[in-house]
Amino acid sequence: MNFVEAARDQQEVFKVALTLMLFGGMSVAFGLKKFLTKRKVEDTARSKISSAPQGLVEVEGQAWPTIARKCLDGRPVCFWSIRVQEYRRSGKSSSWHTVYSYATSDEVLVLDESGACLVHPENAQLEITERTIPRNKMSSVQMEFLAAAAPMAARYFNGGTGFWNSFTGGNVRVIEAKLLAGGPVYVRGEFRTSADQTHAVAVGDIASYSGQLKKMNSQAYQRVMFDTNRDGKLSEDELINGYSAAANAFLRIGGVQSVKVSGKITAESEHGLILADIYQGYLVKRAAFISMAGIWGGLALVGAGLFIFFKQIGL
Repeated sequence: MNFVEAARDQQEVFKVALTLMLFGGMSVAFGLKKFLTKRKVEDTARSKISSAPQGLVEVEGQAWPTIARKCLDGRPVCFWSIRVQEYRRSGKSSSWHTVYSYATSDEVLVLDESGACLVHPENAQLEITERTIPRNKMSSVQMEFLAAAAPMAARYFNGGTGFWNSFTGGNVRVIEAKLLAGGPVYVRGEFRTSADQTHAVAVGDIASYSGQLKKMNSQAYQRVMFDTNRDGKLSEDELINGYSAAANAFLRIGGVQSVKVSGKITAESEHGLILADIYQGYLVKRAAFISMAGIWGGLALVGAGLFIFFKQIGL
């Protein structure tokens, strides 16, 4: 091996070490962000909507749409966002690049047994589980839905859904986030009342649905209707799917109703706005797991990068 080849190999080793340290640092930063979210959620007192004070509040309940929308699996949603990504190669490196993004901005109703309020999702920190769908896994129905709901996104899926696409369609994917209608919702933000907005428009029969909330919130009802695997514990998915399925009957009625609202929660410069697709207790557990995984995983990557670096320079 000549000097030039040795120098080139050394540069490659340094690149690997620096890459590990870079991604490790990013992972640690992400983990710390989730840890701060966990602390914010834990440190804020939860309020009933009807008696929520002016200022920073934390409420939880069920999400309800003000405009009729659906997501890729056909279920009604209150909030929906997608990112279309292409897998691109440049030299020896390759990565996913976002080529199109879209998010709804409709106000969302939050209901609990005491009342209702509006949430304006603009500038919210979304704590919503994302789902990744490769193009070659999308059905023709989902393709048609994208063409209607987000025409600019549909042009990246012109490869179709046939046999050949099952092999070639993996270079494009959709990352979807959704807040299901009727599903659990947690909100932390700035609450304000307004004499100009005491009512809001809601899709479907929200009055009848609100009358059933106390029954649906009971442990006896949830054990029978939500606990699908009968293990005595409600997972995030069971809770989300159970509540949203229960809401469908009231959403299918069609039309709109006027509902009294106690106020509106928005993002504010000091406190921001957190919008999650699950209740507070579940959100704390989710954030704790992600933060620890990010921090410890990141530190491991940084350590590996430093080990390679110091070994290469002979220390």
